[in-house]
Amino acid sequence: MNSSQAGAAAEPPAALSAVLALSGLGAAGAAGNLLLAAALGRAGGAPAPLRALLLSLSAADLLLALLCLPPRLAARAQRSWRSGPLLCRTTAWLLQGCPLAKGLGWAAVGGALAAAPGRGGGWGWGRAHLAAVLGAVWGAALLLPLPLLLFARLAPPGPRCALRAPPSAARFLRLFGLLYPPLACLAPAALAAAAFRGALRAPRGRAPRPDAPPALLPALAALCHAAALPHCALGLWERLGPPPPPALRPLADALLLLDGALRPAALLAASRHCRRGLRAVCGAAAPQQAPPDPRGAEAEKVPPDVQDFWRERRRAAAGEDSDPVPWERPGC
Repeated sequence: MNSSQAGAAAEPPAALSAVLALSGLGAAGAAGNLLLAAALGRAGGAPAPLRALLLSLSAADLLLALLCLPPRLAARAQRSWRSGPLLCRTTAWLLQGCPLAKGLGWAAVGGALAAAPGRGGGWGWGRAHLAAVLGAVWGAALLLPLPLLLFARLAPPGPRCALRAPPSAARFLRLFGLLYPPLACLAPAALAAAAFRGALRAPRGRAPRPDAPPALLPALAALCHAAALPHCALGLWERLGPPPPPALRPLADALLLLDGALRPAALLAASRHCRRGLRAVCGAAAPQQAPPDPRGAEAEKVPPDVQDFWRERRRAAAGEDSDPVPWERPGC
């Protein structure tokens, strides 16, 4: 057996291992983000802007795990894309837009922390401000990769969804491919770093209280940007250089999914408000038991001989009351 035959024979088990690993990460991320969303919905006392921004991050991870991942894993398992060009372009669009929404969302989290005047002064952002921030985050995240949805076409059938530029838009998409990675990866990371730096340098009198360790949110933001960096670099490599090794694409996807699985676990473990919301969710899901009878508790406090005395008296009284002809009893 030559080397090419050995590589062909070893490729399906490697592809199956990648599919299984990505499926496990996607399932863990989807379950964790759904649980985190339910806990945030019941986290009484948590600041509303922070809850909304963390829910936005969970929504991006759920879109990746539930909409982008299944058709791509099916294509890898079948070694061909059979879902059509529209789904290919849509998943490629979301696969670029959701990490961008997470990067900009972390920048918004840092801005909310920096704008919070303190525990007694609220969180600085009203509903209109929060809605404008979320609209800007998702608007930029969905509009910036829109050329992938409009101009790219599905490449010849292969083991994955690969897009190529039509002749009429080849020059535009090449320029877009050069400008997109800095805009999608470096700019959100710089904004988030500046926002968290301003939050950490805030005076003690106006320092925010996110009810978690101070370094947790900056560390999770750094993890998000580090996980998205290989994805952006691989996209730039595909547009400018020779085809990258096939093993790099599952690795880049795994890093994106790993970030989505670790963030809910970290927040549920370290945030007091998230733990409180999780307990409320578990309490609502548990079957309700009937409260104990207070008369039984009072009866347990009575000595046994007194209980027997009153039990006999009640039986005697019941027997007298149930006599159908009480006038025929002796003595009446």
